[in-house]
Amino acid sequence: MKKIWTEKYRIHSYEVDLRASATLPVLCQFMQESAWRHAENMGFGFSYLKDQDFVWVLARQVVKMNVFPKWGDTIKIETQPLGVEKLLFFREFRLSDENGNSLGYAATAWFIMDLKKRRPKRPDKYFGDQLNKLGLGTFEKPARLEADDALDYSEKIKVSYSDLDVNEHVNNVRYPGWMLDALPLDFLKTHFVREMEINYLAEAQYGEDLQVGYCEHEELLLTHAVRNGQEKVLCRAKTKWQTEKA
Repeated sequence: MKKIWTEKYRIHSYEVDLRASATLPVLCQFMQESAWRHAENMGFGFSYLKDQDFVWVLARQVVKMNVFPKWGDTIKIETQPLGVEKLLFFREFRLSDENGNSLGYAATAWFIMDLKKRRPKRPDKYFGDQLNKLGLGTFEKPARLEADDALDYSEKIKVSYSDLDVNEHVNNVRYPGWMLDALPLDFLKTHFVREMEINYLAEAQYGEDLQVGYCEHEELLLTHAVRNGQEKVLCRAKTKWQTEKA
């Protein structure tokens, strides 16, 4: 059982944007894959939970990028679990290039969902001291984002088959993709995202009509939200941007 899990990923042509840089959703996919593999290795992953009708659910995430890798680059992702605080189980990620230079950092907060009762469960109830002994240490915990109703809802989407994961939920990496897609192309051509904080608040259902909105509160700081037809906020995020010339 490895306390720190290391994976290498190559950036493919279908994983880059207009700048030939890996997209933020792609990097989130890589981190999700590393987290899944490490949890399996430690004995508390998907295959263990599914037999009990439980599943890990991502609740919060923070990502801070120094440099985005390019098409053809190989990157290394190191991840380790950090411990439990009430309902939430924390994990961190460090991204680096082939020479060991830092590309970015991320941290996630998860909880266990009882699929029959659709209610969260405390992770330490099912794994005991195995998780608590890891120790939370010092790291940037993903924050709870405040509600913001001053959003310009400019995009409408429908949840489709390709949005779903193995649990028939919308895959969490789809939300940052939707949020980026809602932004004007001219903005995306001249800016790149430096930081993202995101909270996953409720499930989106297959076939559901959603609205994706954003608002610029101050220069290069945007807030985002995804709502369903009943105006329920399913996901809330904050992004910080940098211009190409910066």
